[in-house]
Amino acid sequence: MTRADFGHVDHCLIYLRELALCNIDLTLEPPSHKQFDTHGEIKLAVTGVGVTHRCKDWSQVRDYMVSNYGMYKESYQRKADEFYNSLDSSGHG
Repeated sequence: MTRADFGHVDHCLIYLRELALCNIDLTLEPPSHKQFDTHGEIKLAVTGVGVTHRCKDWSQVRDYMVSNYGMYKESYQRKADEFYNSLDSSGHG
């Protein structure tokens, strides 16, 4: 592997780490530099350099979902049972 290859792999690993830490980061990264593709053609590429990512705190949304599910769990289960029973009786299940 070349030095450029290692740089690319390093960038990809950093990017994956950011995805895992930020979970749903909606920041779009514009193409910022040119590089050769596998056919030797020059293409615009995304590096993420100089782009500020905004990590989201989804704990409030998750807490609400857990609370909502707890309040309506029996209703959800009853509707699911009715749906699956209707499939069984119609011969589609």
